[in-house]
Amino acid sequence: MKKRPIPTSLSGFTLVEVLVVSALTLLLIAGVYTLISCANVLTYKSFAINSTGTESHLALDQLQGALQTAYTVPTPIDSTGAVISGTLSIKGTAAIASGMAPVVSAGTSAEITGTGAGIKFKRYVGGPYIPVIPSGGLSGTATTITIELDNNALPPPPLPKANDILLINTTALQGAEGFQAWATVSGSPTLVSTSGSRVKYSVPLTSPMLDKEKDGTAITSIAYQTDNQGNAVSYSASLLRPTAFLFSARGNKTELGMIDSYSMSNGKVVLTGNNYVTLTREIDTNSSNPSRFAIVSIKNEISMESKTFVSVVLRIRSSDYDNYLANKQNDGFCTFMGFSALINLKSTPDSTIP
Repeated sequence: MKKRPIPTSLSGFTLVEVLVVSALTLLLIAGVYTLISCANVLTYKSFAINSTGTESHLALDQLQGALQTAYTVPTPIDSTGAVISGTLSIKGTAAIASGMAPVVSAGTSAEITGTGAGIKFKRYVGGPYIPVIPSGGLSGTATTITIELDNNALPPPPLPKANDILLINTTALQGAEGFQAWATVSGSPTLVSTSGSRVKYSVPLTSPMLDKEKDGTAITSIAYQTDNQGNAVSYSASLLRPTAFLFSARGNKTELGMIDSYSMSNGKVVLTGNNYVTLTREIDTNSSNPSRFAIVSIKNEISMESKTFVSVVLRIRSSDYDNYLANKQNDGFCTFMGFSALINLKSTPDSTIP
């Protein structure tokens, strides 16, 4: 039998070569891990920035949209919903230096009245409505009123809901006095009849109706009026909705909320219930310049004309990704946004309605 020759040497790696390859592999793994870790941190920081920006813009859009339909001058309220009274008015350069008022040109001055956690006002939400006035007139203590609306309008006027206000514009005819009756809605309307596109609803009211032109005193009645041909004269009405915005602590966070069609109790805005909507729960509280509202009036000293604005300082910080970004410079990479906005009241608000 022929024997296989025994090789004089075996091919393989030396210990040094194995150690070098192992070290290079470890370096490669460490580099890949570091790359993935940095990419994850940057990704979550980007998510936090995007979340903060989205929250800020949505909150500001809600504020601006509501305030540009304001029918009354907004009033500052505190964190309990109470109207802020006896507040300090800051004028001129002091108002500008406070950061709540804009830099004004020569011949104008700025005045801040009240700085609080929230504001309340009444905004226009729809119309026109046609109040149905009985031939004998509508008593100022009536607990219901029938309104007619066009259901084919685009969009159709919204149905009133509790705490809304029907502002009825009367017409001065045949010597009758014209005024605006303020009728507060107490509940949901009930369908009365439908005729083509015309729909009638019976709306429950809180008695009595008030005369807006006479400092909110109770009215006696709304007269039934006819023209020269004996035809009934139609009144018109608009719908106002009490609205409030508030920075408040809820749970372990501070949030910006909107109270739509609010009610009052003991002189305070009721801050809870089905009408409360959270706009953002990411309000930053670790600041010497906290989120707040103020009413700013800019006056032309020559013409003495003034314009009212709502100033809001809004500071939002996203905390959705704090668990992952803990100890990873989460506070050093712009995870919050802060700005001061001066929101113009698009319509000329009525200062005679509280």
